[in-house]
Amino acid sequence: MKIVIGENTYTKIRTLSFDPETDLTGSQVPVNEFNADLITSDEISGGGYASLYDDRDNLWARYWIVDGYHIDNRTVRIRAQSELKILDRFTLSESYIAGTTFQYLIEAIFMGLPGIYDYEVDTSLRSKTISGYFPEQTARERIQWACFVAGAYIKTYFDEGIRFIPISSTTTIIPLEKTFWKPSYGNKDYVTAVKVKAYTYTAGTPTATDKWIQDGMGGDYYIQTEQEFTLSNQNAPLTAPTNEIIVEGVTIIGQGNVSEIMTRMAGFYFTQKEIELDVINNCDYVPGQKVMVFMDPETVASGYIKSCSFTFGLQARSKIILTNVTDETSETAKLVIKYMYNNMQIDKKSYRFPIGYEYEISNPYLAQMMNKHYCIFRPLQVSATGTIQEGTNTDVEECAVALDLYKGILHVVSVDSVTVETSGTGENELRVAVIT
Repeated sequence: MKIVIGENTYTKIRTLSFDPETDLTGSQVPVNEFNADLITSDEISGGGYASLYDDRDNLWARYWIVDGYHIDNRTVRIRAQSELKILDRFTLSESYIAGTTFQYLIEAIFMGLPGIYDYEVDTSLRSKTISGYFPEQTARERIQWACFVAGAYIKTYFDEGIRFIPISSTTTIIPLEKTFWKPSYGNKDYVTAVKVKAYTYTAGTPTATDKWIQDGMGGDYYIQTEQEFTLSNQNAPLTAPTNEIIVEGVTIIGQGNVSEIMTRMAGFYFTQKEIELDVINNCDYVPGQKVMVFMDPETVASGYIKSCSFTFGLQARSKIILTNVTDETSETAKLVIKYMYNNMQIDKKSYRFPIGYEYEISNPYLAQMMNKHYCIFRPLQVSATGTIQEGTNTDVEECAVALDLYKGILHVVSVDSVTVETSGTGENELRVAVIT
């Protein structure tokens, strides 16, 4: 791992912690951070950005340095946090919005703040409608409200800035070979119901008994009416103590979006199980992602990544907490891919996937020694594809000879293209064949 600050790159890192998380319920906006002790005599203070990279130059985080100081004459300790923390410094005035889009609202928030913020709204969220009354609140609170009603979460890791992303049902499988044994279940307390208040605003002159708000921009009065909605957890046992999630005072919840909000909340609060597991994780699995994990070699379960706690070595490893875990595990079946050339098996690979899973696995180029010929084989199909059925699934992938090395002479047999690149002149001329 390495940390880049300005023009300087620091590779001598004594300690490093990075534990990104997200809240898919939209109840809060976590401020992610990383901490590191850098072996350097440089002076590093708060202000400016620190970027965390791995050795393959993948960006893990780009955060604002909130603190930097020497703990001895050759070590500087830094703490860097996402720009979401800076949003707490700015207070936004109250405002009534008759109807706008999520994209426009986010743009308006950032346009009103000093500084340059790198942010992006996913295309599926941009046209989501936001209506209602915003009280005086911080910029971070206003963004949290908007995400809550729109069904969005904020990603501030493995990217340069702030990304607004929808909760997705697309599932990624964490392979068996990347999982350390053994994943474990945990149980949260039962949530017996969610209760949400919805608000309606009608322009008019309020009476003494009315609740009302005044538009801070135009000065118009709006009469406020409230209605409470309840969704009970039918799976909670009768012996479970009353434990209700209550949402009130979020005055951009209305009749048009309350049903969607409650359904989304139930999906996360009414599932009791969580899963904790350790995996090899070179920034492949991140908070907010829906994944399928192996509980044992025969069964898998799915859920959303709530948090990742990383440790660093030759490969990164993370402790993952999954939430919104499905109650039933899916059975798996074996997949065997055989790579064949003229009825001869060159190689074989085995996998396990859930029954019904549609797989797509890239086919590799393979090397094999045959009768003193060293051959490189290319697959005739780019990927092996299919759907997993019960029992053992066998997928035969045909290959052809691409290159044949025999007695020091390389024969090009079957490739897409050959390009000869020349450098130098005369006796110093060098020709290199680029084969694809």
